[in-house]
Amino acid sequence: MNLLLSQNRIRSRFFHRCTLFACMVGIASAAAAGVFHPPSDDFRYPDGCEPLLVLAAGDEVSTACGEGVVLSVSSSRCCLQPPAEARAGWAWFDTYRIMSTVSGLQKDKAYFLALYWWDADSQGRLQSVQFRQHDGQPWETVLPSAPAAAFSNDKPVPAMTILPVPQEFAACGSFSFSVGGHTGAGAVLQACAVLSKTPQENQKKVLLITGDDYPGHDWQKTSRVLAEELRKDQRLELSVTESPATVGSPLLSYYDAVVVHFKNYDDRLLLDAAVGEAFQRYVASGKGVVFTHFSCGAFQNWAPFEKIAGRIWNPSLRGHDPYGEFTVRMTGSSHPVVASMHDFTTRDELYTCLEGTVPITVLCDAVSCVDQKVYPMAFVVENTGGRVFHCLLGHDPHAYRNAAVADLYRNAVCWVSGLLENP
Repeated sequence: MNLLLSQNRIRSRFFHRCTLFACMVGIASAAAAGVFHPPSDDFRYPDGCEPLLVLAAGDEVSTACGEGVVLSVSSSRCCLQPPAEARAGWAWFDTYRIMSTVSGLQKDKAYFLALYWWDADSQGRLQSVQFRQHDGQPWETVLPSAPAAAFSNDKPVPAMTILPVPQEFAACGSFSFSVGGHTGAGAVLQACAVLSKTPQENQKKVLLITGDDYPGHDWQKTSRVLAEELRKDQRLELSVTESPATVGSPLLSYYDAVVVHFKNYDDRLLLDAAVGEAFQRYVASGKGVVFTHFSCGAFQNWAPFEKIAGRIWNPSLRGHDPYGEFTVRMTGSSHPVVASMHDFTTRDELYTCLEGTVPITVLCDAVSCVDQKVYPMAFVVENTGGRVFHCLLGHDPHAYRNAAVADLYRNAVCWVSGLLENP
């Protein structure tokens, strides 16, 4: 009997205090894999935000408190994800839904939720995020179902998702969120953080969305450089998220503009029509979008994407000139994005692979060294209901650091977010 009681106590601590469980690789220790703790200065966080609360799987705690706010993770267990290396390691796991609550919010603060995950054991997990204000209410999906990872060089890598907390939740003081699994492999979550800041009414809210691209495009580096360049204009509150499915989130309406910096590549990250339609409604509501470089290849499985992007990638066309130096020419447009700019030289890929019939206004172009034809390098898309700017420049970090290219993208983000007036 004493032995049975002892075993029951062990089982209780196992399931309810998030202690050690080795998943699919046998017994392992925290020292072998470590615990992933989100950095306090993560460049992806919204400007002016710092982590108010952080919970990391494997810390053997399920509640964090700070400045009156409480973050709690429940109804899940803590396990060691293989491979036990780098940022792989401890994660909360649940076969259905990882449940969490946040309480003690203040109505005069802006809050964000940062979620870190990785399908480290390559189970092909698809998961979504839901919010609700009170227990008993139905869950609202705020991040559509998508892989529990980002992708770099065709391999799954850790991803971080930023979600703004609705102001009515802050006014109420609390809310619940969940990460739900959709493939039978369960849901995973490595860490979560509650971020806070005092709202700045004079700032435009911009979300840079990345997380996948052609293997020759190192989005993990280019997104950082692009964010640095955009942040030079302090009128912008910039955040970075690594889940392309965010374009289908109802929370996207929090942002004045989004920067699309991904190609949802191949079958691993197909975004369904409902996600595309939600994105189209966002633009039609008067919001702004900036497309960068190979984002022209996003939504290959959804034909209406052309109506938003203006021109899209046709894989049957010649892709681009050899990487090298060329001149970008202003077309003489008085559009505010380029009104103060002059012709400039850059070292990049000169794209020749776009097609479409949607009305556009070309703001700058370049002449191919291969076929001597003129190709648009940046344009605005007409008749979207919002403001859409599309630029083909940006192959690598060096391309975004070009002073004129950086000016072009900064001007574009300011225009699509409403800081610059229409011509």
